[in-house]
Amino acid sequence: MASLLSRTLAGLGKTASLTVAKTLVDAATLYAIIWVLELPELTGDLFWILVWVEIFHFLSNLGGQRYLVQRPELSDSDVATVTTTELGAALLWASVWLFASPTLLRAVGWGHLGNTAQVMTLWLITERLGQPARALLERDLRFGRSNGSLFIGTLVMSAVAVSLAIAGWGVQSFLIGRVCQSATSAVLLWTFAGRPPRLGWSREAARPYLRFGLPIFFAELMQLYYKRIPELIIGTVLQSRAVLGVYSVAVRLPDYLRQIQDISGAVVYSAFSRARSEESLCEGFQLATKYSAAVGLLPLTLVLVLGAGVVDHLLPPGYGGITVALQIFTALAVFRIITNHWFFAYLSKGRTGAIPFLALLNATGVTIGAAIGIRWGITGVAIGVTVPNALVILLAIEVFLKRVLPVRYLPAVALPLTVAAVTLLAGLALGPLGLDQHVAWQFWTAVALLTTLYVALGLALDARALLAMWRRARS
Repeated sequence: MASLLSRTLAGLGKTASLTVAKTLVDAATLYAIIWVLELPELTGDLFWILVWVEIFHFLSNLGGQRYLVQRPELSDSDVATVTTTELGAALLWASVWLFASPTLLRAVGWGHLGNTAQVMTLWLITERLGQPARALLERDLRFGRSNGSLFIGTLVMSAVAVSLAIAGWGVQSFLIGRVCQSATSAVLLWTFAGRPPRLGWSREAARPYLRFGLPIFFAELMQLYYKRIPELIIGTVLQSRAVLGVYSVAVRLPDYLRQIQDISGAVVYSAFSRARSEESLCEGFQLATKYSAAVGLLPLTLVLVLGAGVVDHLLPPGYGGITVALQIFTALAVFRIITNHWFFAYLSKGRTGAIPFLALLNATGVTIGAAIGIRWGITGVAIGVTVPNALVILLAIEVFLKRVLPVRYLPAVALPLTVAAVTLLAGLALGPLGLDQHVAWQFWTAVALLTTLYVALGLALDARALLAMWRRARS
């Protein structure tokens, strides 16, 4: 039987290729929509709808997916109970969205959107429907089928959204594309799971599920809240479509790095849940942290050195003032990528108690930070969001994680940080040598040179460890 390491690496291999492809398609679609919409005001309309619909979506997330992955013995009754509970919640909130979204948008000063958002009613249902099937596939480490389903859904979304945008459907083009994406993925996930979704409810099955899932529900709702509260503050206090559009682009572009973390995190969480000893779990944690840092620090280095060029060459003319905010949010996204495995390690030990407290603390800090920072524009909001976020993460890894697992971060990230520092210094040296980021060929040449340096240096310094890990996985 294949070792846990070899199965995890195989899962990561499949996940990495599909995740990169999915992220590129998703990012390209968003770029295309931004360029077609062109005006920050229209982009603001789109993201204002997405902020609210994401909140409604998370209200039906009762932790069922993580529960199904980590439960040692899984019965048909467990699967049916999770599916019925979360799909029932999704139907409830979808109904509220269908009838109340125009009134809600009008109440917060965005009545001009009218009934535009109602199409997302279907997304609230289909997005939740596929989650139990995804959990079953990931539980069995069948990540190729799970992530393949998500990737195909993203391809469908891209084709539909871009076609409708070009045809003049405006904001609704992306919304309809999201509906088609979730419906396609849900059908494929259940098909690959080898069973149709079955409904049923058992009190015996619901009790441990809700005991495990409700703290996660609260924590992830608070996580969504602290990620979106700055947009809510901008949208309700300033009520500026253009400012919201500019800010949302600055915060959501780095969010594609988080997508890599989320999908690879499914592999890591499954592996952590099956680690047979604390020593094995610690080793897996160190490896996951090290290579998450290696992946995340490259785009951070590029954005820090070439931020002005990124804005100039990747966004329409109306987004020129977001360079600093983009750099801050990229730093936050990478910091979360590097540190986020504490969450999976904590859950793999069956612990959830500290998660609601940390989520509430983070949400409170970010709310205060964003409310204060808005006085200094989007850069102030970015700083106000990032500082409490980072402090709460440090509290989690230095206090709560170490109560269940004796791990250290600095040894794991020392090599990637060294490579990133060398690349950063090389990039900064390009300025005195005459680099003009505003000239396209110079910008892209700098991107290629710094990327090559980072990858080559990292592989050279880590070659022995990579070879040893490959040999262990093969044995």
